[in-house]
Amino acid sequence: MTTSDWRGLLENSGGLERFYGSGPALSSCNLIYLHMDERGQSLTLNLESGEPFNPPHEDENPAARNIVEFYLTFFGIKNLELDGWQNHADKRIEMLKYRPDGPICVTITGRDELVKFTADNASIIHSRAKRRAAE
Repeated sequence: MTTSDWRGLLENSGGLERFYGSGPALSSCNLIYLHMDERGQSLTLNLESGEPFNPPHEDENPAARNIVEFYLTFFGIKNLELDGWQNHADKRIEMLKYRPDGPICVTITGRDELVKFTADNASIIHSRAKRRAAE
């Protein structure tokens, strides 16, 4: 499996197919934050994609929306490694499954930072088109 096939690993797409036939590429997304919940052994990535998308038919003002935001949540987290976290914009996110019955392996790398873990499963819990916040 390649890194571009990450959506095939999801148990729930969270409506992302409303915006993209395939994609977006995870590494092209901006990682806004990472939230770890030790109670549920879950980890959520808040991601924004600036890749071109198809606005949903019900959108009354599609020109006002220029990014897609989604929350990618991993459940049953194990083998978590965290080495540095600066939250720089340039990150590489990889999500792979080496065996059909094996765990999902996730790696997030950036300048002076590394996050690695395995997960039992993953879902997008919410997705929406919105206007990019002013910088």
